[in-house]
Amino acid sequence: MGAESWFHSLWRIPRKHDANSEKLVIGVLAFEIASLMSKVVNLWQSLSDKQIARLREETTDSIGLRKLISDDENFIVRLICVEKLENMAHVAESVARLGKKCSDPIWKGFENAFYEFIAMGVDPYGWEFTGKKMEKNIKKMERFISTNATLYQEMEQSLTRLKTNGESSVLDLIEYQKMVAWKTQEVKHLKDISLWNKTYDYTVHLLARSLFTIYRKISQVFGVQEIVDVIYQKRNEIVDVGGIDNSSVLNSDLIHRSKFSALLQSPPPKTLGAAALALHYANVIIVIEKLAASPHLIGLDARKDLYNMLPRRVTAALRGKLKPYTNTMASSLGYDPSQAEEWTQAMSSLLEWLAPLAHHMIRWQSKRSFEQQSFVSRTNVLLVQTLYFANQEKTEQVITELLVGLNYVWRYGMELNAKALAECGSLRVDNGYPNLNG
Repeated sequence: MGAESWFHSLWRIPRKHDANSEKLVIGVLAFEIASLMSKVVNLWQSLSDKQIARLREETTDSIGLRKLISDDENFIVRLICVEKLENMAHVAESVARLGKKCSDPIWKGFENAFYEFIAMGVDPYGWEFTGKKMEKNIKKMERFISTNATLYQEMEQSLTRLKTNGESSVLDLIEYQKMVAWKTQEVKHLKDISLWNKTYDYTVHLLARSLFTIYRKISQVFGVQEIVDVIYQKRNEIVDVGGIDNSSVLNSDLIHRSKFSALLQSPPPKTLGAAALALHYANVIIVIEKLAASPHLIGLDARKDLYNMLPRRVTAALRGKLKPYTNTMASSLGYDPSQAEEWTQAMSSLLEWLAPLAHHMIRWQSKRSFEQQSFVSRTNVLLVQTLYFANQEKTEQVITELLVGLNYVWRYGMELNAKALAECGSLRVDNGYPNLNG
């Protein structure tokens, strides 16, 4: 078994790469593969000692995580491990599809070799890189990512120039043709040094061996037993539903092909993720945070918009909580300034640990959208740091408390404004000037 974890202690694709090879080259798929490489780079870097230490500190210090998700460190570690495995599995599925286009049978069989490596821990081809070799290949992939981004920009700009050239004069056209010729050479050069002219065999070789190395790193960080427990737990969940042989913990059908990732990241019952409310509640909390910062500036439209965002469960709970304060106003006792101050402080304390989960939820979702349009992932936010695994009932209770406090502070401010206007009116005489003589 491995070491203990940190936590537990469209265009035609040319067919020739060079004169001596009949291997397929990547061509336009270079842009998709550059995006894939960015995920490999990001995943590897997220497993560095520095990043793991930072993650451990952040999860340990997160009050929101302990209050709404779990105070069980082992459970939190498992959620993190699951997400790392899932990210790896998604990349592996893409690499397996690319492998089908390789000419070398060894890369065509990457899929089986990789999942046997996971199940048995056996690396018969010696594909795992050393740490030093992996770092060199990470830098190589980073250069490919950067070059492919430049290539994409140049090709896009060239297309734009072609579209706008119709109205140019003859003289302009000559200059334009010179520029096009120069740009064509530049694009050709970029293709030569980018993934565009690399073979499938070369690319899959680089990605496949990186995945072997990444899996080994995950097992070192989290411990092999943790990974076994993760797969075993997920396997039992499927067995309860029925249809999977119970002959072994690491059943090959379970961890084979796309089934591996399909079974990993499912939110537990009674969480916001299971209810598909995590992103919505994140937006609600962020709106509350903004309004709480300046309650005296809240208009009727803002209050109405916020109220319309609330699910029925929250609005029902809110009505019940607001009754005592409604009765207070009905008895003409008015609002208490000291209580308004207490509510202000209480809201600030709640938002201090709740708002980060909401902002992380937005960032995580934005990262997913960004990855579909770009070659680089720029955030390491994990689902466990968001509202995805937050208990629905507990989260709704906190949101209700915030809404009660916001309502009280807002109405207190309205009352003060009303009194100030009334006092201002009492100082005026019939001619409209203030009565300065008292």
